[in-house]
Amino acid sequence: MARALGFRFLDERDNEIKAIAALLGLQRIVRQNVEVLVPSTYLEKRRSPRRAPLQRQRVIAAADVRNPLLGERGATRVFGPQKGVRPDKIDMFECALTRVADVVASNFGFDYRKKPGAGAAGGLGFGLMSFCGAELRSGFDVVSETVGLESKMKDVDLVITGEGSLDRQTLEGKTPAGVSRLARKLGKRVFAIVGRRNEDREARELFDGVSELGGSIAQARELLRERARELASNL
Repeated sequence: MARALGFRFLDERDNEIKAIAALLGLQRIVRQNVEVLVPSTYLEKRRSPRRAPLQRQRVIAAADVRNPLLGERGATRVFGPQKGVRPDKIDMFECALTRVADVVASNFGFDYRKKPGAGAAGGLGFGLMSFCGAELRSGFDVVSETVGLESKMKDVDLVITGEGSLDRQTLEGKTPAGVSRLARKLGKRVFAIVGRRNEDREARELFDGVSELGGSIAQARELLRERARELASNL
């Protein structure tokens, strides 16, 4: 993302870095023609006094998790295995992200690595804050405010939501957790139909009932119908 916006990642010989493993040798980050996006503190340090300031765009980043960039709850260790990172590559990815965070801190003068949501989307939350000056907000809050979910939910008898995998990550700010909190606030019963669930008690207790599809993805459509019928018959 940062490269697409005009940032360049350079090693000690000023060669541009493009491979993840090569980020271990990152020395500095430079930018080209991206003043409308980058944080104001970055611009104040590097803007030529002869250049008129450009209007900076406001960027809001919507994230559905609150993970930091690094550590046991960080982007690499939590989301890497889900996205295909091999176990023997985890440490290298973590070190590469650490180096990026260190260079951002030294080059720009700010450090968002511990900010909740920095680890979202493989570290894109950190990137949006660092390179675009983005305000990081709960994705659920952004969408629910946009569609007027609370006002719509006031007129219903019960709420049904869904999740691919109901587990500990659901509690980190994902949509079903947000739906549940809003339903509880309004005094509505709330149920979930999920692809699968683990035995995390706190995640299950978000809902008055949880129906698990089971089976394979190819059967999902029919299984969803069956679980919906079962839920309706039990209400």
